[in-house]
Amino acid sequence: MTWLIVCDGDQRTGLGHIKRAQTLAGYVNRQGITCQVVGASASATALLMNEPLTTITHTSAYQVIIFDLPYAASNLVARYAEQANYLVCLDCCSQVPVDLSLFIFLHPYQVVDNAYVSGYQLVMIRDEFFKETITAPLTKHRVFISIGGADIHHQSLFVAEQLLTQNCQVCVVFGELSEQQLTSAEQMKRAQLHAQYPDQFQYYCAPDNFATLMNQADWCITNGGGCLFESLYLRKATWVLPQTDAEQRIVDDLTERQLVLGSGLLTLTPPNQAQISHQFQATQGVVEGQGCRVIMQQIMERCA
Repeated sequence: MTWLIVCDGDQRTGLGHIKRAQTLAGYVNRQGITCQVVGASASATALLMNEPLTTITHTSAYQVIIFDLPYAASNLVARYAEQANYLVCLDCCSQVPVDLSLFIFLHPYQVVDNAYVSGYQLVMIRDEFFKETITAPLTKHRVFISIGGADIHHQSLFVAEQLLTQNCQVCVVFGELSEQQLTSAEQMKRAQLHAQYPDQFQYYCAPDNFATLMNQADWCITNGGGCLFESLYLRKATWVLPQTDAEQRIVDDLTERQLVLGSGLLTLTPPNQAQISHQFQATQGVVEGQGCRVIMQQIMERCA
């Protein structure tokens, strides 16, 4: 039995779909089922550093194909529909029929005619996070900033500088794509901040200890995608800077449920200790990180 996950991502849409496709594939492989990941575009293939989608021939056969895309999957579903017994869309829609659709958050524009499951129980967390011990923060000064793998709007350094002037201890993580996109002016600004605030400012580029760095913080600033859910898994008080309209809708839902501190640049202010403690309690169980298990179970029960 072989599964295939088709994913995509670039400097405009970020790395969220690629990262979680790799997470899901790793989990499925550990359960004894061969699961491959391929990029739907040249940029995704380069980021994955594996075989392109074009190498899949019409003689290839899969038990399950999962489409995890930041856009409508209709064209790809139509192209590869005959090569799988069971077709799944993950956080995307298709006008071409599929067997199951899965949505972490079902947006108003997403119309589904087939069986579907939605909810934060589908959130997948990278393996490194399960090694972290979740404890209540004791201070309010340490802030972790990671605005996705691409930081589409180049906000990380601007936010870092604002918080450094307010005596925060700032740790900024640049993703693979955001590091590549730094302008010469931004590189100079980063060096200046590091020189001006040597004891307050740290920065990393796609570090292996991402989860540990996030867990060491008292509160976090993230985009509205995977980093947000990882922060909620660790039960961090989180301020969100949505990068897309889709992320904004997710943040609006979480804000209404009082599960994040707030969102947007204009009103960003460091939380007090009471707010941090409240968020630690309020976010318990919101993101349990068992999405890989839930997704595999949903598929196996239906395609058996």
